[in-house]
Amino acid sequence: GTVLLDLLRLGVDAYGFDISQPMLDMLQRKIPVEQRDRILPRISRQNMVDFTYPSLQFGTVLIPSGSFLFLLTEDERIACLKNVHHHLRSGGKLVLNFAVPSHEHLSRLMKAPQPFAKLGDFTDAISGSEIHVSCRSSIELATHLWHMEWSFKLGSEVHEATMCFRWILPEDFKVLLRLTGFVSCDVRAGFDGEPLAAPRGETVWTAVK
Repeated sequence: GTVLLDLLRLGVDAYGFDISQPMLDMLQRKIPVEQRDRILPRISRQNMVDFTYPSLQFGTVLIPSGSFLFLLTEDERIACLKNVHHHLRSGGKLVLNFAVPSHEHLSRLMKAPQPFAKLGDFTDAISGSEIHVSCRSSIELATHLWHMEWSFKLGSEVHEATMCFRWILPEDFKVLLRLTGFVSCDVRAGFDGEPLAAPRGETVWTAVK
């Protein structure tokens, strides 16, 4: 609910979904009791590839936090973009962001084994407890796959999790947008709207149907 709840507080007519039931459970715990009847019907468990809102079309579809990169195959990526295109009104926009790694960063990750690196200390949004977060990465250069191992330390307990995403280069993403029917796109470096001077770092995209 990090994005959805803020949009609703600002008065945006927004709907949201996630593939992870634990994340949806966390979202529901954050909803004030007096707003549950209004917000819960706007939340569903769906997949980016085949989500559906049969009676709705949108002016904007937002894929935040680099989530598009968790689609690991070209078939999944094309299906997702076609589905977004289908759900947008004429002239509607797809807005998303993802990071493009630099060659220097990739070179460092290719040197195995990588140690765990501490990312920081965070406060649990529900319990208020402090969580110590560490991570280490490895990559498959030929397939653009990036594997991450996470360690979450809460008191004496340590929880581990893994994830994998597949990075994409800006020129390749432009091709996917054209293949799936988008008529134009704009890409910026970061969230301040600066022009993209080099194909690396955070990229923010706006594609128009």
